[in-house]
Amino acid sequence: MTNRWTQEQVDAHQAKVKRKQPEQEGAAIDSMQVKSEPMIWISRYDIIPIGKPRITARGKYGPVARKYYEFAEKLRSLNMEIPQSGTEIQFFIPMPISWSKKKKRELRYQPHRQTPDIDNLLKAVLDAVYKDDKVVWSIKVEKFWANNGFILVIKK
Repeated sequence: MTNRWTQEQVDAHQAKVKRKQPEQEGAAIDSMQVKSEPMIWISRYDIIPIGKPRITARGKYGPVARKYYEFAEKLRSLNMEIPQSGTEIQFFIPMPISWSKKKKRELRYQPHRQTPDIDNLLKAVLDAVYKDDKVVWSIKVEKFWANNGFILVIKK
């Protein structure tokens, strides 16, 4: 269903939006002055992040490659979207079960400084989402410890 504005609604809207007229010929026109808060979308994907493995001709069907292919397929089934710019991706890596409750409490949501490397995590996600990921030109990536693994995509 498409909403169409009546002429009265269009006139009322144009009256609200003040248009700045150029002071002299050739001056730049600022078409609309609208003050609004930037919109931020946060999407959570409940999937344990993994780094992209090095897949060679001999290891194409091995257990590491199979685990990556399953990860990529699940991301596609979740319809993950990553814009070409203005995106922040946060990876939350699950803590090992063997850690004590005290250690888990201390490290929860603290920066993750171990493998998998941040570039391999990003590579795995971009390769799963895009057929050709060279279109992504600006992205911020972080990784943290968490009780359960998940991925946050923050679009600004």
